[in-house]
Order: sequence, then structure tokens, then C-alpha cells
Amino acid sequence: MIKNYFKIAFRKIARNKLYAFTNIFGLAIGIAAFLLISMWVYHELSYDRYHANADNIYRLANHGSVSGKQMSFASASGPMGPQMVEDYPEVIEAVRFLHVIDKTFMSYQQEKYFEKGVFFVDENVFRVFSFNLLQGGQDNVLSDPNSIVLSQSSAERYFGDEDPIGKIVSFKDSVDLTVTGIFEDLPSNSHFRFNFLIPLDSRPARQSSSQDWWINFGFHTYLLIQENYEISGLENKLPGFVERHMRNDLNKAGVDISPFLQPLKDIHLYSNLEFEIQANGNINQVYIFFTIAVLILLIASINFINLSTAQFESKSKEVGLRKVIGATKSQVIKQILAESITNVIIALLVSILIVELFETYFQNISGSLIEISLWKNIFYQITIFSVIITIGFFGGFFSASLFARIRPLAAIQNKSTYTRKNRKATLRQLLTVFQFTITFVLITGSIVVWKQIEYMKNKDLGFDKEHIIIVPISSGSLKYKPDLVKAELTSDPNINSVTATSHLPGENANTNLYSFPGETGTTNAIFTLISSERDYLNTFGLTLLEGRTLKEDLRGKNISGNEVILNERALEKLGWDDPIGKKIRWYAGNKEMEIVGIVKDYHFSKLNNHIEPVVIQQFPVTFSYFAIKISPIHISSTIDFIKSTFEKLAPNYPFEYFFFDKTMDELYVAEENFEKLFNLFTLLAIIISCLGLFALTSYTTEKRTKEIGIRKILGANINSILNTITKENILLILLAYFIAVPIAWYSMNLWLQSFAYRTSIGLITFVTAGTIIFLIAVVTVSYQSIKAAKANPVDSLRHE
Repeated sequence: MIKNYFKIAFRKIARNKLYAFTNIFGLAIGIAAFLLISMWVYHELSYDRYHANADNIYRLANHGSVSGKQMSFASASGPMGPQMVEDYPEVIEAVRFLHVIDKTFMSYQQEKYFEKGVFFVDENVFRVFSFNLLQGGQDNVLSDPNSIVLSQSSAERYFGDEDPIGKIVSFKDSVDLTVTGIFEDLPSNSHFRFNFLIPLDSRPARQSSSQDWWINFGFHTYLLIQENYEISGLENKLPGFVERHMRNDLNKAGVDISPFLQPLKDIHLYSNLEFEIQANGNINQVYIFFTIAVLILLIASINFINLSTAQFESKSKEVGLRKVIGATKSQVIKQILAESITNVIIALLVSILIVELFETYFQNISGSLIEISLWKNIFYQITIFSVIITIGFFGGFFSASLFARIRPLAAIQNKSTYTRKNRKATLRQLLTVFQFTITFVLITGSIVVWKQIEYMKNKDLGFDKEHIIIVPISSGSLKYKPDLVKAELTSDPNINSVTATSHLPGENANTNLYSFPGETGTTNAIFTLISSERDYLNTFGLTLLEGRTLKEDLRGKNISGNEVILNERALEKLGWDDPIGKKIRWYAGNKEMEIVGIVKDYHFSKLNNHIEPVVIQQFPVTFSYFAIKISPIHISSTIDFIKSTFEKLAPNYPFEYFFFDKTMDELYVAEENFEKLFNLFTLLAIIISCLGLFALTSYTTEKRTKEIGIRKILGANINSILNTITKENILLILLAYFIAVPIAWYSMNLWLQSFAYRTSIGLITFVTAGTIIFLIAVVTVSYQSIKAAKANPVDSLRHE
């Protein structure tokens, strides 16, 4: 009997192809969108959970205060982790990571590379974390200070098919490191991003850090805590730890800190501190997209129900005949359920095909490499089964409850088959209003997201970004010879200006502690430090408000200059009216620096953040880039000249370059990915909602066929009939519009609060969104309306 039910269901699909396509395809789009977003959400929630000790690993972070400036940073000082292991038995081990932020020159024989993802670490890293070692032992792979461990992909790039163990890799052409292990490439759901691990006891690590300095907060420190230990007990001890070990040093520096612990599994979605290893995700974004996924699936399900009941009048005669020849109420329900489940199963199969076809595209626009299989993950198997049960049975029972109450004789005689038709019609209208309310909110959101990204891209940042070529400094000796490099490069008339700098606008720069005389004595402040050569302002087009640029010639010495330039925000912090010639003390260099100029504020970091106080000074050892301002003509030949110049000045080092404006555009990749995803799912919501409106129009015109015929016989023209049919639907869309406006305004204002500098929503945004919805709705409704209005009235009345 059940087989027969499904056989009839397939016959109906084959007989009414347009209805079946509309019903199944709309549902398939909704399910596919839900599965794709669910894959992304599951991936975001799975970060760092693959570690065996994930539940017991915590990162040591700090809240800090310097002269009233509040900071929260994801790092700790070098001695803090090891000292906690000694002080507290519940802390089993501590692992420190020191990130080499700049590109690092590495070489093997004749192969030379600029590498990112180089970290100095404690040797116990593979005991605490479940990074998969393919070669080497976890207890001793980093025990030799002159060792290095590579990722699998890096080892293949360096050594090909050779056995990498025992090979010698040169670090910055100054230290030889022996390869002692290879680890599997990190999975995409890891907040760590490294390809090379070098012991903290190595000479390069000791040269680049002050591991014993209690106020050098440059280490990302992770603690392995005893299993089932209540972490609040350890956190309560941290203030005492600071008092015992750090208070004297903190007081000398005028700094105060409050350490706290972050669960490893929460870092990716819940941590947005300064000095993160990489840009993390955002739990609010997860909530947004999962809500969109549920709403799209809900819209698709509503359409499925509407389309199922839209043919109520045509199917009621069939059900009436079945009842007349003896079909029971339960048999009618089973038949309707079989049809519903059949449609859902087919839609599900189509949705899985859509997911498989568009998974790579979805990964590209989302910026996430989602390593999840629909068939191997129990989460998706449960999700798919739940979709079938929920939509199939709910939609089927809704339709079945209507058909089961049909009066057979009335159905056969084409009389009213359902006495509660007004309530049924009202439900459809409410569902349509709900659909278009969601769609309007999504369209408004897409417009606001687009406006914000365009605002960020086009806002005056206070510096030039066009026609600037950036060359990473490969040879350490060139850091101390900027005048030589400038002299060689500016011999080409197409090169306007050259400078050396430690950081580019848009990069996370280091902060340093400075002190200066205030109203009540010496005051300390944290300023962002930009180390640059004297043509920095000219090359990047910064506006000098007073004073002059740096002019000291350090003559190749590995020392810092004695002059600084401040931005306006730093000057506000000092509170001085006449700063030129006055001095501030640089804590790290333990020297006084003379203020020689004030530069107009510029957006050194992303527009998500407020402009911070900046100090520009000359410290050649930190130079990482040459910035070269070129003419917009003869770009290709100019690049060739730059390349030949660096090959002459540093013949044993690789030459790399990139355009600065491209780097600036890449700052907002995460926001652009958010926009692409938002637009994609807004488009899907529009498509599904239009199918729903098409279903309602189909139902309305079918129910009013005879009325339309009578109106035409009585002289009604096509325009009046169109107005009669479409007026109700347009009113429903207007109602959805007015409901959605406050929802959209509130939700998008909330999203914009995450940007320190942001666009405004404005009335035009809502007008544009309303116009889009109105036009789409008119086009959708017009097809069925025009078809009904042009129909021959004789065909609709000949049975009367």
C-alpha cells in the first residue's frame, strides 16, 4: 500500500512539471543554503577542538592600564608562564609562542625564500598541543637550541622528495638550524598559523626578545591545567602572582595589569584582543548567518506549504472522489504525506547536489577552507534527517489536515469544500507578509554592508596609497644603508621618493612606553611606534602641520635616532601647546627623544579602530620595507629598474615587491567576504520569496477563475482585472515593508557599531530596498495575473 502511495506521488510530479519544479526547486535552494551555512557555522564552532587537551588548555591574557589608557591584549610577558608552573601545582605545563611578525629570510642551499608563519616556541609544544608530528619525537624534537621543525608543505617545497631530517636551513643568513621534525599542515579550524617552529632557547630567539623581562608582553602563553580543575580558583590567585613577581617592575614603568585566562576553544570566536596571533572570527557573525540560514529554510518551508495548498481547489475533487469510493481519512492523510515526503526527499537530493557543486565557490567567498564532508559527519547526517522529518511531515500534515476535512459531495459538485476558508486565506497572507519582511530586512542589510565597505575603501585615510611599490628588506645590511638605496633608485626619473620603514599603514605595529613631564609630575603613555627614515612623510603623502621631518644621518650604525614626530592624537595626550623642541623619554631605548614635528592624524589601522597616538622615529634595526613612490607612467620599466637595482645591491637575496594599494584593499577582505555571503543569501531569500508570492498568486487566480470570467463578460478590461488580482498582494508587501523598516534599522545600526568610522543608513536606503522589493513583486505577480486576465471567460464558466 505504501509503495502505491509513492508511485502516485511520482506520477503527479511527472504530470504537473511546472508545479513540481517550483515546489521542489524552491525547497532545494532553501535546504542547500541551510546546509552551506550550517557547514560554515559548524566549522567556526570547531576551532581548536581537535587538541586532545583542548578542555584543559587556557591562554594567559591581560587587561592593562597605562596613564588611564585601558588595553586588553592576548599576550603575556616571558617569565609569567614558567613561573606559574613553579608556583601552582594545578598548572602542569606552560607553552610560549613568540611570533616573528615580519617576513623572515630563510634558505636551503641555493633556494631562498621570504617566509611568514615563523614562531619561536618552548620545546614542550608537541606534548601540550595535538599538532601531528609526521617525523620526530614530541619529547625531544625541539630540545636542541639549533633545531627547526617544518610543516609538511614547507618541507616538500624546500626538499622535494628528499628526507628532510638532518638537513640544514639558514635563518636570516646568520644562523644554521637543523631540521629535526616535520608536522602535518595545521587544519583550517586552528587559530594558530605557523609553518616553522624554532626553540626559544635558540640564538635568533634570544636576540629578538627579552625572555626574562617581566614587562615585555610579547609572548602568547598557554597553560595546561589539571583535568576537572575549577579554573576560577587559579584566576583568583593571579592578582597575588602579580604582586609577588611583577609589582616593582610595573610601578617603575607606570603600568598596571590584570591577568586572566581564556579557554582555548573560545579564542577564535570570543577573543578580539590586541596582539592576536591572527584575526579571529566573531560569534555575532555566527549568530547572524545561522539566523539567516534558519530564516531561509523557514521561508522555503512556508513556500512548500503554500505551494502544497495552492492547488487545494484542483486537488479537492480528487480527494472527494477517493472518499466517495471508500477511502478513509487515514488513507487520505497517508497519501498526502507520501506526496509531501517524496517532494522533500527529491528537494533534499537536489540540495545536496547544489552543495557539492557550489561548495568551492562558497569557500572562496566565505574565506574559510571548510574541511567537512556531508557523508562522514554525524552532525550533517542528523541535520539531513531532521530536515526530512520536519519539513516533510509538518508540510504534509498541514495539507493533509485540510484535505481530510473535505466534504466529498461538495468537492465533486465544485462547491465550497472547506468551511474555514477565510482562516486558511489569512494564514497564507500572514506567511507571505513574514517572508517579505525577512527579505526586506536582508535587502536593507545588503545595501548597508555595501555602503560601509565602499565608505571604508573611499574614505580619505590621510595618506597616499597609489603608485607606491613596497619591497621587503631581504639583506640585513640594507637596513642601515637607506641613503645608498635611495641614491641608486632615485637616479631613475620615474621614481619620486624612497623611504625605509618598520611598518606599513594597515599593519599591526608595536606599541612602546614613553614618559613625559605632566602637570603632576612624570606621566607615562603607550604610543604606537613607527620606525622610519626621514622621507617617510613625503613618500606616503602625510601632512606635516608644524616643525620638520627627521633629518639625522645615523651613518649605518645600529642605533636609534634622537628625534621623533608625533601625530595630533599623541600631542593631545601630551597636552602641550608648543611641543617643538621639547623632549619625551623612550622607555625601551632608555633615552630622551626631541620632538621635531607634528603630523596630521592619519588612519594607521583599519577603520574599525579609532586613530591612536603615533610616534615616528628612526630605529634602523626594525626597518622591514622600502617604500618607493613611482610615476604613474612607464610602470613596467620602472619595476624592472627597481628589480635590477636590488639585485645589484643584494645579489644573494631574492627580490619581492607588491603594490601598496593592493595591500590596503586586502585589509577589508573579511568585511568583503561578509558582504558576499550576505548578498548571496539575500538573493536566495528573494528567489524563494518570489516563489512563495507566485504560489499565492497561483492560488488566488485559480480560486477566482470564475469571478474573473464573469467580470470580463460584464465588460471589465485587463487593467481592472490586474488591479483586482494584484492589489491584495501589493498591500501585503506594503505591510511587510512597514514592519521590516524598524527591524532593519535597529539590526543594521547595531552592526555598524563595530566600526569606529562608519556610514549612515539614511532614508534612501529604505527607499531603495522598498523599490527593489516592489519591482520584484510586481514582476512576480504579473505573470499569473496577466495569464488569468487574458483567459477566455467561456473556458472558466462552461461547467456552470
